[in-house]
Amino acid sequence: MGLDAVDARSQKGQRIQEIRNVEIGGDVHLSVAVSGNRMDRTLLFIPGLGTSSAVFATLFKNLEGDFMLIAMASRGIGASSPLPQVFSMEEMGDDVARLIGAMGLSRAVVAGFSMGGLVAQYAAIRHPGMVSALILGCTHPGYAHGVAPPDEIDDALRGRGAHTPEEAYRRATTVLYSERFRLGQPDLLEAHVAERLAHPVRGLTFSAQYNAARAADPFSGLASIQCPTLVLHGGQDLVVPVENASLLADQITGSRLAVEPGAGHLFFHENPGWTARQIETFLGEAEARGVVLSAPV
Repeated sequence: MGLDAVDARSQKGQRIQEIRNVEIGGDVHLSVAVSGNRMDRTLLFIPGLGTSSAVFATLFKNLEGDFMLIAMASRGIGASSPLPQVFSMEEMGDDVARLIGAMGLSRAVVAGFSMGGLVAQYAAIRHPGMVSALILGCTHPGYAHGVAPPDEIDDALRGRGAHTPEEAYRRATTVLYSERFRLGQPDLLEAHVAERLAHPVRGLTFSAQYNAARAADPFSGLASIQCPTLVLHGGQDLVVPVENASLLADQITGSRLAVEPGAGHLFFHENPGWTARQIETFLGEAEARGVVLSAPV
């Protein structure tokens, strides 16, 4: 059962997932999955290229802390508003800030993974007062300064040459996950494939997101980020080489870097327990230093 289900039970208790259609202004609405009601401990998760809120289902099951967890579907995904003809990662960062306000909050923890990590960087750079803490997973600071994957890896991610959506996504899984996971956890891999195939992304949306992500260059703004920041990465990441994690951590003052050495790009699928522990420890230490994770307007 994916995160998009209204009743999703956690392995570590019970969480009720509520799907909301949130108006963020300008006739734009975003579909969000919400779990919990701790408005003083709200975490907003941003998914990656072509993915919905369902990508965080396994991770949410492993987060034991008392939080309000929000997973957004970016414009063009699922029931969210269509993408405009021209858009950028900067505009998606603005959408995040507008969503925080529309949820009745003045600030929140923002967690972005893969392409969502680019969006999260722009949210923190452009709206610093609304991001209390920042979590960046399997992402990069823009390939003008970061380390891009080889062309053959990028081709596999995009499913180039595939004749069906299923063939395209199965080709992508060869680079999204470590070989250890693909060979050792075939049932889990098939569950992730089935979830993705049940909610296919529009080709135009995928291409538009890909092009916007490739054009993103938040690097020059990273030094301005002052909030507590956690950088997470998989040591076997083929899609976003792990060197990018060090580049991010070096540019963001006081940030913490944690690498799961055996995991690939979607490390939070391969080792959700490790990921949850890193997040919980990071946020607990931030609160101990007096950081207010979120607050109602």
